[in-house]
Amino acid sequence: MRFLAICMLAVMAAGCPSTGVKATTPTVLPICTTAAGCNAHDNQRIEVVGIYSVWDPRLGVTSQESRSRHVIVKLEGTKGGPFLEAGSDKRHKRSLEEIAEFRDKRVRVVGRFVMWMPQKPEPVAQLGGACISDIESIVLAE
Repeated sequence: MRFLAICMLAVMAAGCPSTGVKATTPTVLPICTTAAGCNAHDNQRIEVVGIYSVWDPRLGVTSQESRSRHVIVKLEGTKGGPFLEAGSDKRHKRSLEEIAEFRDKRVRVVGRFVMWMPQKPEPVAQLGGACISDIESIVLAE
């Protein structure tokens, strides 16, 4: 009988509210589809939606023709957009598998948007402009 009473107390205690620990709600990220929208969130974690496009420094070479591994996310109303990772980052050159999966498709990229990518201190030619760094995910957009 005592065992049964202890079990009932344990079950009742399990149903009691927690002691001050609050459930966390998922963070809603800002979403940008335009250059102005992204620039408004400089140095913040955001979701960028656009066309995954291989960028080639040679004039006249299209995304489909290029064998480059530099990638930008083309934004609405522009011919360009932020690079994936800064040019000085080893993750800047994207994998061939990733390029094959997403080339010229609409994607959602979650990471930290930076309006002006960091530069190496040496006086060498470097990529400039915006980038998405510390990329957490790239998925197809609906």
